[in-house]
Amino acid sequence: MVKNIVTAISAIIIFIAGIIFERFYVTNSFNELDERLDATRSKIVSEISTEDDLLALQKFWIEKKHGLHVFLPHTEIKEIDMWIAEAVILVSQQNFDEAVQKIDVVIELCEQIPSSFRFKFENIF
Repeated sequence: MVKNIVTAISAIIIFIAGIIFERFYVTNSFNELDERLDATRSKIVSEISTEDDLLALQKFWIEKKHGLHVFLPHTEIKEIDMWIAEAVILVSQQNFDEAVQKIDVVIELCEQIPSSFRFKFENIF
């Protein structure tokens, strides 16, 4: 009997630790991406951004997304891939107005994606 209770409590503790780690990791990853997006957006708005700036952002995202694949659906991650890739092309064509719009979408996704996976009432049902 005691062994069953200890096992159940241990499983609950491991489960809660996993939830805390997942939330911290996902939130931290998107916060880092958001900081880079803000800096990149400022450069695009000032029209001083180069293709290399966006390629650096894209490389950063590619490194971050490998860990996020464990916690998030691949469709969510692929959507960010697409918007960043489009921004790279637009900056290389010096189409800064549209590039800013693409980055704005990624910034919005960085806010929406983590919140849609939080343990909240509206996400359960």
